Amino acid sequence: MNLLLTVKRLLSGAVFAVGVSGGVMHTSTPCPLPSEFLAAVREKVERGELQSGVIYGVKQRGGLTLKFSMGFPAPARQPLLNVWHVYKSRYGI
Repeated sequence: MNLLLTVKRLLSGAVFAVGVSGGVMHTSTPCPLPSEFLAAVREKVERGELQSGVIYGVKQRGGLTLKFSMGFPAPARQPLLNVWHVYKSRYGI
């Protein structure tokens, strides 16, 4: 089943999902994601800091926000949030 459809059932407002399972990254999105953000996720996977988890892009009042699956490694969250916020402020999404 499509990762994004599964996410939308669980989380209203979900626009995209980036999943990591067994050290392999999967994306599910109707539109292209920022290359800087995907590179940051890929870097965390390659360094072994992220083996499994899902990052959701969720539409909220303030724009598109990131949410993380339960158990997502805390050390991997902040760098991804930083990259996302830079992109968001630069392009106003």
